[in-house]
Amino acid sequence: MGIKKTFFKNAAVFSGYSYISWFFDTLISTVVLSRFLGPEEYGFVALINIFSGFILLFANTGLSYAIIRSDYGPKYQRIVFSLTAWIGLVLALSMCLLAYPITLIYSNPALFWPTIVISIQFITNSMNIVPVAILEKKLDFKYIGLINLISTIFTISLMIVMAVLGFSYWSLIIPLVIKPLFLHILIEKKVKFGFYLYGWKLTKLAIKMVRSLLENFSIFNFINYFARNADNFAIGKFYGEYDLGLYDRAYKFLYMARRLVNATLGPVLLPSLINAKSKGEDIKPHFLDILGMLNFINIFIAIPLVLFAEPIVLVLWGKDWIGVADFMPYIGAIIPLQTLSIAGMDLYVIEKKERALVTLEIPLTMIMILGIAVGAFFSSLHIIRFYALSFLLVQTLSLYLGHHKLFKFTLWQLFRFWGPKIIITALMIFSIWFGNKIITASLLLIFLFDTLYSHGKDMKKIVFLVKSKLLKRDEFSIRDQN
Repeated sequence: MGIKKTFFKNAAVFSGYSYISWFFDTLISTVVLSRFLGPEEYGFVALINIFSGFILLFANTGLSYAIIRSDYGPKYQRIVFSLTAWIGLVLALSMCLLAYPITLIYSNPALFWPTIVISIQFITNSMNIVPVAILEKKLDFKYIGLINLISTIFTISLMIVMAVLGFSYWSLIIPLVIKPLFLHILIEKKVKFGFYLYGWKLTKLAIKMVRSLLENFSIFNFINYFARNADNFAIGKFYGEYDLGLYDRAYKFLYMARRLVNATLGPVLLPSLINAKSKGEDIKPHFLDILGMLNFINIFIAIPLVLFAEPIVLVLWGKDWIGVADFMPYIGAIIPLQTLSIAGMDLYVIEKKERALVTLEIPLTMIMILGIAVGAFFSSLHIIRFYALSFLLVQTLSLYLGHHKLFKFTLWQLFRFWGPKIIITALMIFSIWFGNKIITASLLLIFLFDTLYSHGKDMKKIVFLVKSKLLKRDEFSIRDQN
């Protein structure tokens, strides 16, 4: 079976569960919780997440990749697990030490104990990195999707109950700390991996074995954090918790898109590409074809956010959250390029070019931070505007320096795939900025037609594959009944 067919066969199962999880997580939870929690409470937790998000970047610094792309057995996996456990303990302690400085930065003593509680998640999350990577290596995405759905429903139910009982921002914190423990129980039933915590000798050996991934992804995550969180820090520091709560709610849609496309299909993409490369196939055209088909998901997420932001906010969260509608069109405009560009990291992992990724990320991050800093001089809305424009510049440079110079994609391959998307997105940002809805809608339509024209043939093949599977399933069902 070809790489694209293999990829979509596994992705169809995994994404099915993930999209149901997203329905509960993004729609059900936010609709209900927004009736009990306000922007200030979401903004309160977002202040802590600026720092916890930074610490969290070091929890899985390429260690899952080490499991997926290696041919080592259970002993290697146990040693890597022990390393993740020690890293989790160190990160939890680091977050605890930040609790008091965080209260000083924002002049809010109430942030202290929530920060301490949030630090526990670094320990609980570390227990799942290696077992999940083992399931991904085995391409057991059906079980991964199922347990993620179960744990999501459990977490959301707990959040809603706590919010109704009046636990305020604690209803956003405690369930997320408990969730990894609940997930670990479900994973352990399948993997039966156990718990391992070795001493310094084996821990040192583990560090040596994964040193390249550990060092380069630690540096990459450290640099990348500032590009992804400078906007949150600037809004929280200069415009307050209320504006940050609104911005964070809009930004959640970008996170949602990443989750729908990359977090759901990304785990399938990397093992599929590694498998194809091991067979001697040229993965570059396959990579672009798969991204093109994923773009269908992106564009249909972007359209409602760009064109119908205000009605969406009123229906989902009510008039108290109407300020979110100012940010949402910009989020929608950059979603296609943001989510597709993240998948590009797989190429660096497959080709073992982590050092090049870090080297390239330093100047690109500085461009992002500079754009956010310029926007901060004007308003919180200008921050997202300049963030979007800076991202387009960064994406263009990344494609030329990374994909063309390093991975040897031809300029024509890159321009044919990325050129129309970057140009249309740039025009769309300015049309949103100046409030021209007719031009914005026209650009979205052009974006859709470009996707259909460029990747329509591959989509037809996938539709045919899905229909064939369904017809075979129906045939078997009829036979069983007879």
